[in-house]
Amino acid sequence: MISQWIQVDFWKNRLYINREIKNYGGANIMFGKKKQAINSLISTNTYIEGKVTSEGNIRIDGRIHGNVSVNGDIFVGQTGRVEGDIDAINLYIDGSIEGNVKATGYLRLSSGARIFGDIEVLSFIADEGAVFQGKCVMFENEKVKELGNN
Repeated sequence: MISQWIQVDFWKNRLYINREIKNYGGANIMFGKKKQAINSLISTNTYIEGKVTSEGNIRIDGRIHGNVSVNGDIFVGQTGRVEGDIDAINLYIDGSIEGNVKATGYLRLSSGARIFGDIEVLSFIADEGAVFQGKCVMFENEKVKELGNN
């Protein structure tokens, strides 16, 4: 089995990914205590033009010119750049996005993140140094709706 450890820790701006080829054929990304398997990787020297869709989690370290739609989570690494709209469950951004973003879960911007476009999210977290230019619409979750009805 081949193993390689890199940690993703936004609080200390360090990146850890556990890659176990035998078990996963991909990588795990750790956010706090959660591990999430990466199903697709767009590496640093990769450029994609056109629409990207995935049923699993995706990590973008390269460049995409087109819309990205994922039925899972997206991690945009420090060298990652997306020029187009993004739709996913959760987004973890350390790179650059020029386009609108929709996350039915949460959007996390690390200190190196740059977003130029509107966002629609359930939860929004931005570290010091992150840049966001656009408007933000927050989804109302079920717990908030229940509190509002009492």
